[in-house]
Amino acid sequence: MLDTYNQTAVEAIEAAIKIKSHKRVTGPAIEDVIKVGKLMSDRAKETPSPKVLGLMLKENYPEIASLQPCYRSNCRWLYEALSGERDADILEVLGVSRIEDFKSQNPEVIRREYRIRCKEH
Repeated sequence: MLDTYNQTAVEAIEAAIKIKSHKRVTGPAIEDVIKVGKLMSDRAKETPSPKVLGLMLKENYPEIASLQPCYRSNCRWLYEALSGERDADILEVLGVSRIEDFKSQNPEVIRREYRIRCKEH
């Protein structure tokens, strides 16, 4: 059953619905990607087992579970990078002052570009 009192979950579910329905040309809004990433990060801290996390998502957050696992993982990575939990140099490496200024809002593209640029340094 959905915990409607959890604002993060509600926002992430709404974001997942928007992400699923975005137009390929424009891509998802970065705010929606970050909302999904925050929920994934919070839930991963509570549920360290990826298998259990996947089952919990499927049961409690089917809209988020419907996103591809690698996409959810990249949303989580982007949220954690922007919040300084890991890869805190993301903005510097990507050469932007805000993630919204990057050429793509797709977390998979952002992560790939980050890895490529890290190898170049």
